[in-house]
Amino acid sequence: MVRDELGRRVGIVRVVRYLKNPRTGRREQRGSVFRDKVDFIKDVRRHHFANAQLRSEVQLKNGKSVACPEAWRSPINDHPSV
Repeated sequence: MVRDELGRRVGIVRVVRYLKNPRTGRREQRGSVFRDKVDFIKDVRRHHFANAQLRSEVQLKNGKSVACPEAWRSPINDHPSV
């Protein structure tokens, strides 16, 4: 439907995990059951999610701030590059 009616490309985003092949002992990437049904596959890793996090507290234009709930916080939230 997305391709036919809207003329858009269809893809999936998957978290990359490497599994140990029992025959060779090497780490290999999983295949995708959707490979022949999509136009693209975007692989993401843990650092993609970490780099997309906001700081623990964000200042709004009106001078107020919004804080991340304590339970959701991680050290990456207050990293200077975020």
